[in-house]
Amino acid sequence: MRTGVIEDETAAHEARVRYRARGIEGLEPDDEIRPLLTPGEQLVAVRHAARLDRRQPRSDPRAGLPGDLYVTSVRIVHLGAGPISFELDEIQEAALADERLLLIMRDGTCVVLAVDQPHLLRTQIAAARAAARQRCPETSHAMSGETLDAGTTDTERHGVGIDIEGR
Repeated sequence: MRTGVIEDETAAHEARVRYRARGIEGLEPDDEIRPLLTPGEQLVAVRHAARLDRRQPRSDPRAGLPGDLYVTSVRIVHLGAGPISFELDEIQEAALADERLLLIMRDGTCVVLAVDQPHLLRTQIAAARAAARQRCPETSHAMSGETLDAGTTDTERHGVGIDIEGR
């Protein structure tokens, strides 16, 4: 395994332990994302120089461009040529492919994120989704296999989906 991958997996594991113990701790928003946050929306993670590419069923001419990626308590925001936003609740699946995180949305769209530490980012997104489900369980949907606990996941029960625990 490449050193960067080992460091990323270690950071993801440490984040899971921290989230279980203390929950999500918000970050101070920078001047780029601050005006876009809604009241009560909390910044969870930031990736600078992230590349976003949005695949079928519809394409976006702004996709594939570099920009800064922000994970908040309710959505993912990419600020490149223009803001692109995805609600966390619209994510159905997440998978890792090399240095990319693939998000499969409920409408069939695939969002490919080329970022530093994709394992850690997947954990941060899962933690934000878990916190959102606790705040509003009736409107939240879990990603297949998503868990921050050591319990059984959809992946273990059904052999499909993703496993946030990295097993």
